[in-house]
Amino acid sequence: MTPTHDRQSPAPVSRWERFCERCYAVSMSRVVRELSLEASESYQALLEDLKAPLAPAFEREVARRLDAGDRGGLTPARTLMPEVMARFGLSPESYDDARELAVLARRCNRCPVAGQCWRAARHGTGGEAYRALCPNASAFERQAAAVDRA
Repeated sequence: MTPTHDRQSPAPVSRWERFCERCYAVSMSRVVRELSLEASESYQALLEDLKAPLAPAFEREVARRLDAGDRGGLTPARTLMPEVMARFGLSPESYDDARELAVLARRCNRCPVAGQCWRAARHGTGGEAYRALCPNASAFERQAAAVDRA
């Protein structure tokens, strides 16, 4: 008796395909490094475009490099802070005191988890996740409460 094949089940992955996928994953660090060095303007634009579709392995490697301090031209306060502020219902215009905003920006630019923040911003993570992640979260919460009272 000949086995019947369900046309909807995926075809088995060949050893060659698994090998290619593994080579791709292993080479990702080099791909990202070379892109950042050889096409730095394109790499920076890619980092700043939080809506650009990226392969998951590429995104993970970029986040790893950001967390390691290799910012690749990304200024977190310019790209990420407005996104995080929006999760708390704020914008830079929510602050009357430019000095306070500058302090928050400096803290953002020195953040040790910029890669995690970048990934969270790319995926539209809500404010709750940032409470544990962002060093400015408590300041954003206070400002959001002050804006609500006004």
